[in-house]
Amino acid sequence: MRNLLNKIIEASDDSIVRFDESFSNETVSDKSLSYSQFLQCEFKNVVFKNVDFRKSLFFRCRFQNCQILGSDLTRIEFSKTSFTSCELKQINLTGGLFSDVQFSETKFEKILLRGAILLDLKIKTTTFHDLQFSESDPVRIYNLNKIRQVSDSDSFQKILADFSLE
Repeated sequence: MRNLLNKIIEASDDSIVRFDESFSNETVSDKSLSYSQFLQCEFKNVVFKNVDFRKSLFFRCRFQNCQILGSDLTRIEFSKTSFTSCELKQINLTGGLFSDVQFSETKFEKILLRGAILLDLKIKTTTFHDLQFSESDPVRIYNLNKIRQVSDSDSFQKILADFSLE
């Protein structure tokens, strides 16, 4: 159903909780989805532009051919979620948590990663460009019972090689 997500957002005065729903072929612009929860949802060909996702949760979700552009994902949590052929551009991932997330053929560009936590990622044919880090609040990467702190792009790229599925 077209524009289902926009209708849900417009009908809500508060955060949204959705379970086992599919959203496709729509654009969500200049909206707030902060404190929302999406559990076992599928997003296909959805564009999120200037969306506030602060402190939202995506659990067992699938994103396919989606774009997240110019949005605030501060303290967002993605768990057991996959991104395939997606683009994330000009977004704030400060304090975000990615736990058991898979990225395949996904593009990250102009991303603020201050204090993000990456746990057991799986990465295939994914690119990272123009990432911003903080020495005072580094990214923490957990893999194979190792904890690594990253505050620059070169170190980040080297460590991500450990997560590659290729």
